Amino acid sequence: MRIRRLVLACGMMLMQIAGLQLVAQQAKAPDRKPPAQPVPTSARVWRSITTRREYRVWVENDRLHTEWVSLPPAAVQAGAYVRSESQRAGSKWVGTVRSYLPCDTTEASGRVSNRCRLLTKIEFTALTPDRITGRAEALRRWDCARCQILETVWKEFEWVPKEGAEGSRQKAEGSKQ
Repeated sequence: MRIRRLVLACGMMLMQIAGLQLVAQQAKAPDRKPPAQPVPTSARVWRSITTRREYRVWVENDRLHTEWVSLPPAAVQAGAYVRSESQRAGSKWVGTVRSYLPCDTTEASGRVSNRCRLLTKIEFTALTPDRITGRAEALRRWDCARCQILETVWKEFEWVPKEGAEGSRQKAEGSKQ
């Protein structure tokens, strides 16, 4: 139960970090897991400086792809995913995030467990060999029973290559002091 809450919260944070306008759809039990795209060997794992979540990132056929790879194993076994696909629009990459996440909460009507499909928007403002930045729309208020987003807010994000993430975090924390 706690894992479901964690997965939903993490998914909502990704959407917030991704700078997306969110559209919720009532979930149906999936007949099958949507096929994951084959990931090229050029894909690289990046870590969020703020959330420490890890994302696989690659560019293929003029499209920027991301996939949250540090989802809790139990959520992945239940079919959870968070993936994005973006196209270049001027100096940015603009696209959508497709998510399928469980939610579990207690509301006035009692305990609610659900699985929700979400479609949101994301913008990447810079892609360099050592940094990815952008913004995403985060969920501020959420109705788990109806898989409905009630209020959102835009959040900026910054990712660094996983192999250099610890040093970057220490630098960022040191510059704040």
